Parts: sequence; structure tokens; C-alpha cells
Amino acid sequence: MLPQLYNALTTYEGMYVFYLIPIVYFLVIVVNSLYSCITQKKSIGFQEIVALLAILIICADFIRYLYLFLSGTGKLLQPTGLFVKYAIGFLIWLWVIGYSYNVYFSRQTAGQFFNRRVTIMAILFVGSLVLGGIVIALS
Repeated sequence: MLPQLYNALTTYEGMYVFYLIPIVYFLVIVVNSLYSCITQKKSIGFQEIVALLAILIICADFIRYLYLFLSGTGKLLQPTGLFVKYAIGFLIWLWVIGYSYNVYFSRQTAGQFFNRRVTIMAILFVGSLVLGGIVIALS
């Protein structure tokens, strides 16, 4: 299974194009959080700084890949190095997602730029995706 996964990650460029969508989405959330702290004259905390650094690391990794891909001079990592990179990247993504949704939903459900119905719909949508995934995994 690992050789097929390595082949998919290093062969299909489309996988990295879709990687740009969550980068932009979470970058907007982190930047909005920082902008909100600045405009409301709140101190920027440790979590905001770590979130910004994490999303910048993710952006730098994507830009590096894009450069190597477009220039054609890129040398791929060996399978073990690639999986270590993806494992670390996965942990960084988990932290950014947790931070983003904690900040976003806690601020937005308090009444700032967000509607309660949309929050309920988002929770129902995510819940249905999770339940669907569990059903697919069990079948």
C-alpha cells in the first residue's frame, strides 16, 4: 500500500492543486483573527503567533513544491522522508484546523459577522460527514 501511496503523491500534480484550497481558507481565518485582535486593541496571544507560523510553514512548503514542479529541477524525497514530512504536516494541519475553528466559531457564534442558523447548518454538515465516513468505514 505504501508504494502506491508514494506513487500517487509524487505522480499526480492535481493532488497539490487541491492543497491550495485549504491553505487559502485557513490563511484567511488566521489573518482575520489577527486583524480582529489588532483592530479591537487586544494583545496578540501565543496561539495566534503559533497559528500564523504554522500556516506560513504550510505556505512555504507549497511554494517550494510549486517551484520545484514548475522549474522541473525538483528532486523528490525518499519514501521514508516523504512520509515523515506528511506526518509532521498532518499534525501542523490538525493544530491549525483546531485553532481556526475554535477562534472562528467562538467569535462568530457570539454574534460577530455570523448567523446562528449558519452555525447550526455547519455543525449538521460536519456531523453528517463524520457519520457518513463511519458508515463507509464499517461497511
